[in-house]
Amino acid sequence: MSAKLSSARTGTIAPPRYTLIRNVRLLSPSDQTDELCNILLKKEASDPIPTVEAIGKGITSPVDPILTIQGAGLLACRSFVDLHTHTCDPGNLPLEDIRTAGESAIAGGYGDALVIPYAPSPWSDGETLAYLHSNYRQSGLLTFHSAFYLTQQNRGQDLADLEGLFQSGVKAFYEEGYTPPALLYRGMERIASLGGLLILRCNLPALCPGGNPISKNAAVAAETAPLASAIAMAEATGCRLHVTLVSTAPAVEQIRAAKAKGLKITCDTAPQYFTYDDRELFFHGGAVKVDPPLRKVSDKRAIIGGLADGTIDCIVSDHTPVAEKDKTRSIADATPGILGLQTAFGLALRELHAPREDGTPMLDLYRIVELFTTAPAKILGLPERVEVGAPAKLILLDLQRKYTFTAALLKSKSKNCPWLEQGFSGRVKYNFAKIQKDASGRAKK
Repeated sequence: MSAKLSSARTGTIAPPRYTLIRNVRLLSPSDQTDELCNILLKKEASDPIPTVEAIGKGITSPVDPILTIQGAGLLACRSFVDLHTHTCDPGNLPLEDIRTAGESAIAGGYGDALVIPYAPSPWSDGETLAYLHSNYRQSGLLTFHSAFYLTQQNRGQDLADLEGLFQSGVKAFYEEGYTPPALLYRGMERIASLGGLLILRCNLPALCPGGNPISKNAAVAAETAPLASAIAMAEATGCRLHVTLVSTAPAVEQIRAAKAKGLKITCDTAPQYFTYDDRELFFHGGAVKVDPPLRKVSDKRAIIGGLADGTIDCIVSDHTPVAEKDKTRSIADATPGILGLQTAFGLALRELHAPREDGTPMLDLYRIVELFTTAPAKILGLPERVEVGAPAKLILLDLQRKYTFTAALLKSKSKNCPWLEQGFSGRVKYNFAKIQKDASGRAKK
């Protein structure tokens, strides 16, 4: 009889379960450690995930552990943090939901994910937030955090209830080019007074509607023009500004200059912008259409340079499920978006860690792990490392494991992944951040 069944029938408390990870390489960019050690995890019946009981050489379990993992050849680090995930809930449940997005994230090594609004909700902001938090508790397999549109229904007419949403647990406010400058400025003032975060996707929809530039250079202007304005507003208001999905060389330079001035600005990019360039559209069509669109080779090189020198703080998945019928249309009519949660780290390892023939810098493993862990966690105000006494936001990676990423491995409801049938290395072998459910299917919290 299992301990769980025995305790349910006798009224006794189930004993804690221990997991001992032996001789694993623990990499922690936040405190600049890289060492071989043992890690002991303790799981109480009421805990959603295990707790880190001890870290160190020679650490053992007080009782026979329920699981002993031989960590030789494995890399341990904080579970990944994503700052740009679309779950399509609410919005378009046939494409994705909290559960399937969570399965994708756990398989990709994530322990925290910031959900970016997929579409304006038909409910009030308060109702939408209550719905999301309830779904996170009932169906989430990792820790989801909420971002909300800066303006009501993303219409760019009236600011949302920023104070009320912030007090209710919203982690960031999101703006994607629909807010007039004066209203954006007032919003940034209020966010600054809260100590909050504005996530800005630099976009002028009129110049690049649906990811289709109206002229040759319009897509670049659609990114750089609002970025210049937002940087000036951030300097004037003191608002913390995070620029998401940076994709052009001029934008990298703008952010580099802003950081040199000491402004509170951070940014990210997504794998498609250091993996592909605009030539891929001729070979793969709508399958690789994204928004912002793919850029020139020179932009791709600038993105890699920005990742190497710290101008770009982190890598996001930009996980955007799209129906197959909407990706197989002509390039002009195809819906932008690709899946990213399961491939982001593998692509970074493949494209950024190996020596590059074009002369762009190679990133060491320490920097790549930082891009997925310490940096995004710091931006979102989350714990940055694996700590004794804290929940085990911990993953074990097999960096030598080579595999082909097939459709059978996809956890998403959607299948719009342009990297299917490609070779990768660096499988997530264990993700201890996965939330365990009780008999009712709800998270143990």
